[in-house]
Amino acid sequence: MDKNIKGFKIKYAGNIYAGNINKFNYLIKYDDTSLVYNLYFNILGKEDIKELNKKLKNIDKEITIIYKNNVLSVVGSLQEIKELPDTINPILESTTEYLKSNGYKEICKHCKQVKKVYLTDNDGEINYFCDDCYKEFIKIAEYKKNNSKNAKEHLLKGVLGAIVGTIPGILLWFLLSYLKLEPGIAGIFITMGAALGFKHFAKVMKISGLVISILIGLLGVIIAHELNCSIYIYNLYKEDFLINIWDAYKSIPYYLSRDSEFKTSFTNGLSVGLILSVIGIFSSYSLYRQSIYSYQIKRIGE
Repeated sequence: MDKNIKGFKIKYAGNIYAGNINKFNYLIKYDDTSLVYNLYFNILGKEDIKELNKKLKNIDKEITIIYKNNVLSVVGSLQEIKELPDTINPILESTTEYLKSNGYKEICKHCKQVKKVYLTDNDGEINYFCDDCYKEFIKIAEYKKNNSKNAKEHLLKGVLGAIVGTIPGILLWFLLSYLKLEPGIAGIFITMGAALGFKHFAKVMKISGLVISILIGLLGVIIAHELNCSIYIYNLYKEDFLINIWDAYKSIPYYLSRDSEFKTSFTNGLSVGLILSVIGIFSSYSLYRQSIYSYQIKRIGE
């Protein structure tokens, strides 16, 4: 199917198609979820595209044509991906013929200069860049990588930050329980808060920070659950016995060993919190990846 797209050269990273027609490079991005496609051209020329708009509307009345910041984009929708060639080919032909006859010039997406361009993956940004910008990206990447390697991680401050970061999530755990909602959802925010707190205080998160923030986040989930159970025990027996929250907390092992219903409820609640906390742990890994700065840049098709 891909080769039926006119001027098609390469498919990259899922449903991203690149090619060249009438000496203009194009990029098509199709989203499987929304069923929307975007056709892009990086061009320099007159801003008035009323004529092109009218021309393309005759092909498909539902599409949207925008020319802004030297990017011409055509946005439309499909029922399924196999419709792309038949839908996009007349648009490609009409658009590039219009650009050619009206003197538009192809430019680099980054520097906006009329230069020879190459399809490039600039740390996830897929577009056409010139050779000078490509070399600039590499220099920036090397500079940031070196800075990342030499950055100092303040572990003690990071630990304090991770502990502070868990507090909002722990309070949310209590609030959800009070509202009779699933408190384990707060596990996401506890582990996420631990990661953000560590990074904010430590300035950088390396492998040690990643492990510490995860452990503190998981510990925060356990503490939140146990304190919540303590509040439950306290409210249940405060009228019959002269107890405080600390007494209720110390009684948890007793009820776990003597009360099967309490044990089941305790175990299930903690399991939900720990399972959901994994979502928050992804934020720890994301911050770690940012700190080590694994910048990727490469030319596609070379």
